[in-house]
Amino acid sequence: MVRRATSKLAATLLACASVACETREEAPAKPAAAGRKPPAAAPGAPAPAPTAAETAKVAPEKAPAVEPPMATRTDALDESDSAEAQGVVLDPTVGRGAPTQAKGAAAAAKPEAWMTIEPCNFDFHGKPLFARVVGNPKGRPVLLLHGGRFSSKDWQEIGTLAVLAKRGYRAVALDLPGFGNSNQVVANPEEFLHEALPLLDVKKPVVVFPSMSGSFAFPLVAAHPDEVAGLVPVAPVDIDKWAPKLGKLKELELPILLLWGANDSVIPIKQSETLMAALPQTEKVVLSGADHACWRDKPAEFHQALVTFLQSLDRN
Repeated sequence: MVRRATSKLAATLLACASVACETREEAPAKPAAAGRKPPAAAPGAPAPAPTAAETAKVAPEKAPAVEPPMATRTDALDESDSAEAQGVVLDPTVGRGAPTQAKGAAAAAKPEAWMTIEPCNFDFHGKPLFARVVGNPKGRPVLLLHGGRFSSKDWQEIGTLAVLAKRGYRAVALDLPGFGNSNQVVANPEEFLHEALPLLDVKKPVVVFPSMSGSFAFPLVAAHPDEVAGLVPVAPVDIDKWAPKLGKLKELELPILLLWGANDSVIPIKQSETLMAALPQTEKVVLSGADHACWRDKPAEFHQALVTFLQSLDRN
């Protein structure tokens, strides 16, 4: 009887112990008291997973989304970021420049003030005329005239002024009388440029004259051939009229570069033969795929031909 009571008592104790264990496993863990460190884990035991409260304290706040900055305009850059300041000379036929000197004090120098295109207003017999001027004042002057549908602004828009200035030349783009910002004036065609060049402080320039401006350039070189250093006619007008009068240029062996668009329907390229017959020293370059305004249709090829011609004059 005593043995049976003892067995019942043992069974009852085992049942109570089992219930107590289940209750302890289901109960949530109590947070550690403030200032008390959690017990160290036994050697070799895996590290306990962090609690939600601990994760919230450790994880950094998510940074707000940032929109990418807009592209910086080149005209907003500091002058020290420019190609000139980095010692880079730009080739007009490619998109990138090639460094011409090592980085250093010279490369860090800021561009000269004359790299900025300056408006030039001057008085011609009481009438205001206008020109755009840029480049080294001591560089070889290049006078840029224009066709009947254009003005000096055309040379700025297609980059000719910048190309010449970066190469060390003094570029002067003139608005002919009645065009652009120049007033109409009464002047003898043979004498207009002869009188205007001293007012612009331009001496012995290379004259670039497309189309209509041939009616100003041809009279100048026919009457005053010693006042120019070279000619770059670009499909000019009045070839038949002036070719017989250019004999002095043949004697002086004045350098001439003749440029023409292969698809010119305004002044057929066949007329170039007349000028080349009168002036055998003429070098002709035909711009493939270009129309009458070949300098606008193929500006890179036009600039390359012009700069190559100017550099040949510098070597002689």
